[in-house]
Amino acid sequence: MIHATSPSHQPYDCQACGACCSYKASWPTLRKDRSDGQRLPQGILHQTLPLIKTDPVTHRCAALVGQVGVDCACFFYAHRPDGCSHFRPGCWLCHKARAHFNLPILPPAP
Repeated sequence: MIHATSPSHQPYDCQACGACCSYKASWPTLRKDRSDGQRLPQGILHQTLPLIKTDPVTHRCAALVGQVGVDCACFFYAHRPDGCSHFRPGCWLCHKARAHFNLPILPPAP
């Protein structure tokens, strides 16, 4: 995960968050042809859906390690699929995931 700047130019520490990797079982998606998952361990991919496996109860991505809102990391970050690499800290989806875990949403810069 990364240290990034929100659209409001305030820092989001993704390694202290992890909400986007834990919010929904349908995240992250792969390309329909699954080509962006070729460098991932095959056991982590759904066999029939263009998705990475998630825990059925917590919806955490199988690649997420650590505690959401405290200290997280992705164990295949360098080879993450496009859906992960295109996700932008501070976007509305980020805010929605953070709100789900009662994590603060950084206000816009004055």
